[in-house]
Amino acid sequence: MDLLELANRVVIPLATLTLTGVGIWFTNSYRRKMEVGLAESRREAYADLWLISGIAAPARLDAKGVEGHLSSEERSQIWGLMTDWYYRDGNGMLLVEGSKTLYLNAKNNLVSSTENLKPPGLAKAIREELSLANSGEFDDRLRGILSIKQLSPLRTQLKSDLSIYGQTYAESLEPHEVFFLEHSRVDLRSRAWKKAVREARLDDRSQQKSERWDDPTQSIVLPVQTAVPFSALELLDPKSKPGDS
Repeated sequence: MDLLELANRVVIPLATLTLTGVGIWFTNSYRRKMEVGLAESRREAYADLWLISGIAAPARLDAKGVEGHLSSEERSQIWGLMTDWYYRDGNGMLLVEGSKTLYLNAKNNLVSSTENLKPPGLAKAIREELSLANSGEFDDRLRGILSIKQLSPLRTQLKSDLSIYGQTYAESLEPHEVFFLEHSRVDLRSRAWKKAVREARLDDRSQQKSERWDDPTQSIVLPVQTAVPFSALELLDPKSKPGDS
């Protein structure tokens, strides 16, 4: 075997393989560097959004009771700050899919009319659950507490995006809250929501049990209605706060 044939059969393929390996290493290294940079940018942007939404912390219900609800002026202020945040420095592009939809819906619900609450069907779900009239605007107190209950899950989801797992969303989710999250593309199977979903299922089973008729020949389970889990007064009760996020 002469030198030219050796080069064609061994040296050149070996060199090609080496260069390919080096190229893959540099590509992966660059990708990892970009991912680290993106994660840091997301962390900083999320921290700013966390601060903006801090005015809607559930702790204000602890301190002030029913009067701790967000006023219409406060909701408008938060809406403006969240809108500015979204477009500043491209922060909105850093939101992952579930968090982005949740963010947009929670922001919309700060100022929209009752019938335009998002996701579509939310107002109907709340009316049925709280046995409210089928038309008309929700009062300011109810809207203010609903916004607190929607911004708190947003902060929980932001922590999940950053793989920050301290205390997860620990409170049992009410039916309208499950509706809000599911239709905002939040993965309720994730670690952040596992406990809350489990508690909600236990509550639902308890509800079904309470609706079972005692019959000497058979047990009949009535359809569970969404109007019975809790009253509007219970929603306004600070004891039913959505965790501490």
